[in-house]
Amino acid sequence: MDSVFAKLRNLRVSPKKVRQVTRLLKGMSYFEAESQLLHLPQKSVPGVLKLLRSAGANAENNFNLSKQDIFVSKILVDAGPTLKRMMERARGRGMLINKRTSQITLFLSSKSGKKIDLASSAKHHSSVNQGKTKISTQGRSAKAHIRNKSVAGEKGRKSSGVKRKIFSRKAI
Repeated sequence: MDSVFAKLRNLRVSPKKVRQVTRLLKGMSYFEAESQLLHLPQKSVPGVLKLLRSAGANAENNFNLSKQDIFVSKILVDAGPTLKRMMERARGRGMLINKRTSQITLFLSSKSGKKIDLASSAKHHSSVNQGKTKISTQGRSAKAHIRNKSVAGEKGRKSSGVKRKIFSRKAI
């Protein structure tokens, strides 16, 4: 693989407005793109800047690439889920308001043409996760286990002959 990527999901800015910012960044080096984003006034800039820094950290920590050698090779901006809201209008009507969200995928590539090795990244992640222990619930979640206990307890009550009152009011 020749690129490192990072994803940002459900950014509360419409994709059309995010694309205005991301068009500027394509082909720029990491530091040029970061300085460009620091001076833009748009609402989507903090999210895109955070994504760029995350992708740079991925390249540096997981793939041993220098931030000076990487550049923005591709940015994809897709539509995320749309939040639908209603606004009151005259005569008891309502108007639909679509609050759009964006999903951004940013790809960084190496200028030196250095191939990125995914196998070394997988070894790194497996060595990090070895120290963590996994708690087993024997194939069931803890909530399911508690739920089954409560159901068994209720069955026991029914068989003992205790009736529970459902309605508090008397019929007239």
